[in-house]
Amino acid sequence: MILVEFLSSPGKYKKFERVKKDICCHIAKSESEYKLLLDRFYELTSKKDNTGQIIGYRTRIIHMGTPLEKILTNEQDRNMLLLELQIYIGCVIEDMIKNINLTWENFNDYRSQLKIQLGGKA
Repeated sequence: MILVEFLSSPGKYKKFERVKKDICCHIAKSESEYKLLLDRFYELTSKKDNTGQIIGYRTRIIHMGTPLEKILTNEQDRNMLLLELQIYIGCVIEDMIKNINLTWENFNDYRSQLKIQLGGKA
């Protein structure tokens, strides 16, 4: 998840609410897919259940110190999660490579346009 944060904003802190928008805009192909991905990132990061207990993986691991093995006890589930994150990260890196000629500022402008096209805010 730290790599996801870095791909959103290297060298500068950003709230994960903004990070997930920066990442999802590179993955989604439609407005509905963008919204589904934003929801998925909420599940992966800071979601709470009906009782208010935090069930989001990122918060539990980084802020509460829970090992991933305690969250996902099944090895296949852990592997599926890591594969899912690898796919997301790969999409962002591929887009960065395609736009290697852009400055970071221009790349962020490009991201803003992607977000607007997907029905989000820049």
